[in-house]
Amino acid sequence: MIELIDACPVEQSASERSLDLLYNNSATARALIDAMAANGTVLNLITAHLSGVGAQARFDPPTNQVLWDPFLVALGNNTDGSPYTMAPIMVLAHELVHAGHAGDPA
Repeated sequence: MIELIDACPVEQSASERSLDLLYNNSATARALIDAMAANGTVLNLITAHLSGVGAQARFDPPTNQVLWDPFLVALGNNTDGSPYTMAPIMVLAHELVHAGHAGDPA
């Protein structure tokens, strides 16, 4: 189960929409979310206004919390140095993978 915590109405709506889109349009995301629910995992999705250089979403294993900004695009560089841009929904998907495999060294 994924619980949304401390979200204003706009963030709550954006978070719910992102989760719905992932669940209903990605077999991988659906399987991951269903597996967490079947294991009794409660994931706390906390929306936050992440800002500043190096600001990024993250998963905290001890608290089972994902800190994520539904409006922040992730920017970075690939291993070859070329830039990439990752939409907020894909950042959430990435963090859900971390949450779904918590305790896994990979």
